[in-house]
Amino acid sequence: MEVNNKKLSCAKIASIVFAICALFHTLNFMRFCFNGNFQFITVLLLAGTSIITYALYEEKRDILLTVGFGILMLIQLYSFLMGFRFHSYHVVGFSGPKFNLFLFLPAFITLVGYVGIAVLVAAYTTKYMEKFKETVKGLWVIPAVCIMASFILSSVANIFLRKIYGLYRFTTGTGVLTTILLAVGFFLVARWLVYPVGAPKKEEHQATNVNNPSASANIVSTDLIYCSLVKHILLLLFTCGVWLYIWTYRMTGYLNCVEDEEYRNPTTKLLLCMFVPFYSIYWTYKSAIRIDKLARTKGIQSDLSTLCLILAIFVPIIPPILMQDKVNAIVFPGTPVQQNAPVQPVTYTQQAPAQAEPEKSAVDETELLKKYKDLLDSGVITQEEFDAKKKQILGL
Repeated sequence: MEVNNKKLSCAKIASIVFAICALFHTLNFMRFCFNGNFQFITVLLLAGTSIITYALYEEKRDILLTVGFGILMLIQLYSFLMGFRFHSYHVVGFSGPKFNLFLFLPAFITLVGYVGIAVLVAAYTTKYMEKFKETVKGLWVIPAVCIMASFILSSVANIFLRKIYGLYRFTTGTGVLTTILLAVGFFLVARWLVYPVGAPKKEEHQATNVNNPSASANIVSTDLIYCSLVKHILLLLFTCGVWLYIWTYRMTGYLNCVEDEEYRNPTTKLLLCMFVPFYSIYWTYKSAIRIDKLARTKGIQSDLSTLCLILAIFVPIIPPILMQDKVNAIVFPGTPVQQNAPVQPVTYTQQAPAQAEPEKSAVDETELLKKYKDLLDSGVITQEEFDAKKKQILGL
């Protein structure tokens, strides 16, 4: 497949996004200098975004791109650590300063996003981390998801602080726009690195429906969709919702292999679940229906749709566990008990009548007794030995 040069590549579009971010950092730098408040961290932000812009515009897959994202990651790490020093994750309540999870989580998730994009870029542009390329390939969407999740949590934190403590952390329109641009930029850069020619090739990411080849769609491979239940539960509990978004994206893609069902774009469904209230309940119900249908084609009993719908309303953490467990049974059908699997008929071979074997046994006993009688008559064995053998043969 050849690249269409008439269309802008993801790298070119991403260079425009980071150029806008660099412009915002330039304006901040000029504002700080005008007020006599020079900040070296602003210079580093400007330098990092400028390097990234140049590397993306020239489509350079080399150490230059790694350096740019490395600078941004170090700045974010510095800001995260300084939050502990200056109590940025505390609020003043009626009983003094209290550590607030709503303030800490956005900063931590943002740091995860920056680290993730830096590792991904390093794996695809340097020989030192090339061995991690396949590992991070399936996680390319995580950095962008982390930035957006952090933005949502920050907005919720503002509402929480205002309602509970009467505080409000003012966020400028430029800061909101920069955050959204960074999420878009991370997404485009990761996609360009993982899929340099655009959309994934069909031979690598397409499942063919044997009964209906026209229903084939781009899906996630079984190697990526399978996850041990213990690992899945731990990720749901301790990743603050990040794993749930990743799992939603993968599950949407995998369920495109269900026969006679329309194709669903994983990215679109992920964004709808993130930003449209209660849409995740609808997604859970429709996905459970597809799992039930796919399970029946594999000979596995499944009736998750109604149960998952009810649980998604009241206990939303349970349906992903039930759905993953059923998908694991579908991917590796040898592990669970297939209740609807067809029963193999048992065949019996015709045997000789039961009387034939006893008749043969009687003939053998008579022959043995004759042999021992001959031995007795010839003096080889005694009468006592003959009687003992006779009782043994006749079962007396």
